[in-house]
Amino acid sequence: MTDTINKEQTDTYLKETGKPQEAVSADKKTGTELYIGLMSGTSMDGMNAALVEIDPDGRMRSLSCLTELWPEAIKAGLHALCQRSIDEIERLGPLQNAVGAVSALCVRRLLEQAGIEPAAVRAIGSHGQTVRHRPAAGFTLQLDNAPLCALLTHIDTWSDFRCQDVAAGGEGAPLTPLFHQRVFASPDEPRLVINLGGITNVTALLPGGEIVSGWDTGPANTLMDLACRELVGQPFDRDGRLAAAGTLNKEWLKRLIDSPYFIKDPPKSCGREEFSRQKIAFMLQAAAADPSRIPEVLNTLCLFSVGTLISDLERFFLLHPVMSRNCCAILCGGGIANRFYRKWVEGSLGEMGIRTVGSDTLGIDPFFVEAQAFAYFAYLSTHGRSVDLSKVTGSQQKVILGSLSPAPDGAFVRAGQVS
Repeated sequence: MTDTINKEQTDTYLKETGKPQEAVSADKKTGTELYIGLMSGTSMDGMNAALVEIDPDGRMRSLSCLTELWPEAIKAGLHALCQRSIDEIERLGPLQNAVGAVSALCVRRLLEQAGIEPAAVRAIGSHGQTVRHRPAAGFTLQLDNAPLCALLTHIDTWSDFRCQDVAAGGEGAPLTPLFHQRVFASPDEPRLVINLGGITNVTALLPGGEIVSGWDTGPANTLMDLACRELVGQPFDRDGRLAAAGTLNKEWLKRLIDSPYFIKDPPKSCGREEFSRQKIAFMLQAAAADPSRIPEVLNTLCLFSVGTLISDLERFFLLHPVMSRNCCAILCGGGIANRFYRKWVEGSLGEMGIRTVGSDTLGIDPFFVEAQAFAYFAYLSTHGRSVDLSKVTGSQQKVILGSLSPAPDGAFVRAGQVS
């Protein structure tokens, strides 16, 4: 399997996007607008897309969702790019074009599925693929090609959502607490929104919806998926079957939790730089020498993920005891498909007196929460609304999420022609 993507492979995706047809714009009578959110998380399973309708009061309704799995050559290249190596820029360029082209293809298929024409969509919010997250060094890099996506879709495209927050002194992540506040807040009870993606992130909401904090607790699926790819040639541990067949190795667990990240208080964010192959190389080596230990590796990584989440929450509740009273945790993200993992998360939260529900019980597909979030961010920025992330990322001032790449015949240009 190659870890690079060449121009011919990228061109394949460019051709598949086709040319969109003309269509009317958003509903001028009601003031509702359509936005698309695109998200590929740390696990790099594929790109999630969500088409949402937003009314003038910011109320949202999901119209259609889909997932476009990364082709193997692109996925291998993205995984490789997350590791420091030589000649990164030469490998980055073609992958950047591939991400932009697959983004456009994903949009086209989503619109076909929904029966919506491109010109009816006000803007796309494209997260891109994180390949470096170094806020302490003043940068974060989400690989994307928004100008290409805008050109191919004929829809204005927002990208680089994290950069201005980092420039304002923030962590750049997580951003989703703003969306969680919009769709999951309760007037009566405190709520935690726990996203079990490649990285676990938490949003804490007081009754009434005020954000107390939001932060990354550590790895969710990323290390488990890495171990599966390397040890069994599978992208993930389906239903947690391998982990369920193993036992916890306490010595391994001690080595895993020996990280300064786990004693930091929010605001904090992390990525694959902190939790890379190097972190678990000793476990992979043991399992490669004795394949019977593969379930032991997966079990330990699973309980490591659960333990870091619970440890962070215990410290958080000591500082914010009001959050622990009658608290409900809303679970979302790909990790909830891992039955063994979810069982441990729910059981551990239950021991803390926290009841759990899936985000689907509140009307949002748990696998598309983040995609819808970036549609919402595109809506905010299109309307010039700055956001305050100080309680989440630690940024020092309000920021605009994202940079705009106008399409030659998109809403931005059409508005200028009217004026």
